[in-house]
Formats: sequence, C-alpha cells, structure tokens
Amino acid sequence: MRPVLLLAFVLSLVLSQVSPAFAQADKPTGLLILKVDGEQLGEAEKSAVAKNLKAELEKYKKYALSEAPDLDLLEAMVEFECLDIDAACLASIASKKDVQQVLYVKVDGGAAQLVLVDVKTSKELARDERKAEGNAALQAAVTGPGREAVFGPAPEEPKPVVAVVAVPVPAPAPAAPAAPAKPEPEVKKVDFTIDSNVKDSKVFINDKDVGVAPVAVKLKPGRYTFRVEREGFLSVEEKIQVAQVGAKAWKASLKPVPVQKAPMAAPMPAKKDSAGKPIYATWWFWTAVGAGVVAATVTTAVLMSEDSTSGTYGTAKFSIDPGSAAYDAVFYQNAN
Repeated sequence: MRPVLLLAFVLSLVLSQVSPAFAQADKPTGLLILKVDGEQLGEAEKSAVAKNLKAELEKYKKYALSEAPDLDLLEAMVEFECLDIDAACLASIASKKDVQQVLYVKVDGGAAQLVLVDVKTSKELARDERKAEGNAALQAAVTGPGREAVFGPAPEEPKPVVAVVAVPVPAPAPAAPAAPAKPEPEVKKVDFTIDSNVKDSKVFINDKDVGVAPVAVKLKPGRYTFRVEREGFLSVEEKIQVAQVGAKAWKASLKPVPVQKAPMAAPMPAKKDSAGKPIYATWWFWTAVGAGVVAATVTTAVLMSEDSTSGTYGTAKFSIDPGSAAYDAVFYQNAN
C-alpha cells in the first residue's frame, strides 16, 4: 500500500511542475508596438503605418499585440533616465506593460528602422534598417520587407477542411418516348388564269412553257414571273404575287412589232458650174434664158407677118444653151 501512495505523490508533484510549463508554452507572446518615431512623416502618415503594420502582424498567431498610443517616448526616456533609445531603454519602457517583447519603429532621414527587444533580458532580438525614396516607399518598407526581415514571412492562413460526403445519385428516369412529329399542314393551292389579247399566245411561268393562252393553273402561294409571247408581237413579262386573297387572273396585252419604213431616196444634186454654184444661180443662165425668149418672140412675129403665098418658107432654130447662143434666130431656106 505504501509504494502505491508514494508513486501517486511523485506523479502529482511532477504534473504540478509540468502543467504551468505547458500552459506557458501555449500562451501567445505579448508584443508592445510603440508609436512610430521620426520627423519625416506627419502624424496621419505615422498612424497609417502603425495601422498597416498591426494588420500584418495579426497574421502571426504566436503574438498577442498591444499598443501605447498615448506614450510619449521623450517623456519615457526622461522618466527612465535613458540617454538613447537603445535595447535597455526600450525594455524599461515596456516593463510597465504585461508584454514579453517590444517593437520600435523609426522613419527618418530617408530610412526605415525596426528594432525588436526582449523585455525580460533587455536584449535586441532583431533589427532591420533600409533606405527608400519618398514617404510612400518608406511606409511600404516598414510593413513589407522590413517586417519580414524582423518577424519572418507571415504564416499562411490554414485552408478550411472540406468534408466530402458521398451522396448516392439516383438512376436517371427512363426517357419518355418522343412524340410523333406532326405532319406539316398541306398548303392550299390557288387557281390562277393567264390570258392574252392575241390568240395562240404562248404562256411561260418562271421560264417554263405551260401552254397557249388562256391557261388555268394551280399554284402555291408565292411570287411568280409570268411571260406571254406571240410571233410578230412584243413579249410581255410581269412578276405577280399569288395569294389566297387577291387577284386570281392576269391578262397580257401584246403589241405588234413596229414595222421599219424604207429610207427615202436622196434628191439628185443640182448641176454646178466650175465655181461650185448651181447653174440656175449664175447670171449668164438667166441672160441666156432672156435672150432665147426674145429671139423666139421676134421670130414668131416675123413668120406670122409674111404672106404665106408670096414668100418662101424655111426653118428657124434657137437654143437656150449659152454655147449655141450665136446661132439663135437664124433662118435656113428650104432647098426647093
């Protein structure tokens, strides 16, 4: 009985010493984030840097974050008799808080600085200092590469485990038999008549000879080309829309082919002289005509004034030809 009681006492003693150690190991490390120090950034920019840095550090589940927004570093240095903001001074300032580490951030002179200090040992755990151009680049350096250099890469968020549950899939229902296709309704044809004003005219529908007018056909509703022809007449063609409602007949009016008249003969050109003028337009033509008329008149008068019983008879010749003008009104006696 005594050995059993002794063993139980030893086990309880061991567990009393181990349990606090396990509890301490599971407790996150308290981390104090001090106000951003330096003269380069304005107050609004400093607040933005602190806010963004805290958001990044919240990804590290091993830290319990706390801030001291009302803490004035200069007053704290005077209170703790610090000559410079070093690891010992930072540890002293954070000793009033229930934290194990303290983070100091300073942006000044074109450089960003991060310092992590252990409060209990006053030792510097990590430091990063890097230069950047512009306030925006300096702020990014603090929350990005500077933070990773001091704390390491942010741990990835654990992906949620999705439980896959097998759900039985019911067998598909047999397909219903397809309904028989409905026959297309029969298109009712239209009775249509094609006639002509000329007997024995040929009728064509869409260039197909369908007979001699008048022609009665049955046509499906639609647009057709009707043509009527007859020898000696001009053909007539027309496009007509055939429908259940509307005209049911068409009559072509043929016209005879026009007869071409024979061309009229051109008049004979008038005879012209050497100068190119018509003969009747020259002065000598009308002079010769006048002389011929006078000579004929005189000759006729002389002949008529002679006694037909006492004189002899002859022949009088005259001409209107200018070449024979010298022989006009010349008398020739008969031989007897």
